[in-house]
Amino acid sequence: MKIYLLYINYIVTFAAKNKNSKIMKHFFLSVMILSVIVGITSCKKDKDTSSSEDRKFPTELIQTWKSVSVDGKTMATDKTMILQVKDNASANVMERLVYGAVPVWQSMSSVVSYSNDTLKITGSIDNPFTRVVLTYKILEITNGRLKMKLLSEVVNSIYKPDRVGQEFVFEPVPSNIDAKIQGMWKTASSYELDPFGLYFKTYGDYDYYYYDSHGTSTIKSDNEGHYWFYGNLIVLRYKNTHGAHDQKEYVECWNIKIVETTDPDNPKTITLTTLHEDGTTETIPFRFIGI
Repeated sequence: MKIYLLYINYIVTFAAKNKNSKIMKHFFLSVMILSVIVGITSCKKDKDTSSSEDRKFPTELIQTWKSVSVDGKTMATDKTMILQVKDNASANVMERLVYGAVPVWQSMSSVVSYSNDTLKITGSIDNPFTRVVLTYKILEITNGRLKMKLLSEVVNSIYKPDRVGQEFVFEPVPSNIDAKIQGMWKTASSYELDPFGLYFKTYGDYDYYYYDSHGTSTIKSDNEGHYWFYGNLIVLRYKNTHGAHDQKEYVECWNIKIVETTDPDNPKTITLTTLHEDGTTETIPFRFIGI
């Protein structure tokens, strides 16, 4: 717009110097009018384009999301991704990853940017150092549903094509229920394998208990159990290093359902359910023992 105004000023000045020529006056007047019309049209177009590209960050996006499906199929529970968008500039990405043969529950601090329905997530992991850049196209967003298509995935400057093009659906993480799970739980009588117990503490740790044929419990001394809650998703990390066990670390993701009753002898139950990658479902029922 400034260029056009300078050009018009030049025409007016030139016309003033040649004011005795009628032909020059008519010529420059016509050019001046045409320049004004073109200039206004150009500035309006630039303004419309700028406002279209500079869309506001969707406020619906600022919450904690849990991935539930990919390409229309229910996601394997161990593949669940938690996307915690804190504001229009920062987020956390939590998911189960495997480094070598060791699984971990990884939390990646990230920065985010948004433009033209495209969300870019850039994060890094310290150990081992990994830089991840994820670019998604937002296909649908409401307060209760987020659907995105993965456009690009780059890990340590290497393009990863395996998941590109997949469409992910997320749902909001419901209110945490971790306070309701604190205490001792024992597998219910319908559980087919040897009974065991889990004691969930208040600070993200849990103990594993064996039960013998007489119902006596013994704590597993080296279980090193830790847990994380994201609404109805619980993540368990533990080691199996006792005696002849396999000496491995495990990270398992489970969907959890708590049912509270009015029965004083059995006030509540929990059910852990997981969908494996092979399509099979595993379910473990527990009953509450006490604090």
